[in-house]
Amino acid sequence: MGGVYREVGDNQKATECLNEALEITRRIGDPSGEAATLSLLAQVERNQGKLLDAKLHVEAALASVESLRISLKDRKLRTSFFASVRQYHEVYIDVLMR
Repeated sequence: MGGVYREVGDNQKATECLNEALEITRRIGDPSGEAATLSLLAQVERNQGKLLDAKLHVEAALASVESLRISLKDRKLRTSFFASVRQYHEVYIDVLMR
């Protein structure tokens, strides 16, 4: 829901939903879901001009996916996984450039 609210420009609702989702993903131990939520949260904060918060959240997302990528044994699977999270790097670059 947070992603939907972000798409329609309701940053307050997006932030509320994403913070709730972040809590849930952490509670259930879903690092991939946590990373996705952190990335979305960073995008909302970037759009609000909260660049330091956005940077911290996208860095946490990148650390989480890097930890997951390293745990994969097959090189092709690691490469494929890395490609699937490329958007996190794009958000990070955008935040740094702003």
